[in-house]
Amino acid sequence: MSAELDVSGGDNPSGGRYRHYKLHRLTLPLFDPLPETLLVRKDEILNDLKEALVAFGDAGLFSIWTKPLTFTFEFYKIQN
Repeated sequence: MSAELDVSGGDNPSGGRYRHYKLHRLTLPLFDPLPETLLVRKDEILNDLKEALVAFGDAGLFSIWTKPLTFTFEFYKIQN
């Protein structure tokens, strides 16, 4: 599954950083639109994506950032 995202962010005045993710589209190779079996689980899929992005943080395993990161999301719906 692939996610088309806009990513923005920067430094917070408090010394931390923020990341904002806006989801445009989720795609699955060979399936466009997404099959109904996935669409009925859209909330679970979006929560998993958010968790993955938070776990990735600033650069995944290569991150050297030690200050707080704040995340915001615009994940209104999965387009079909």
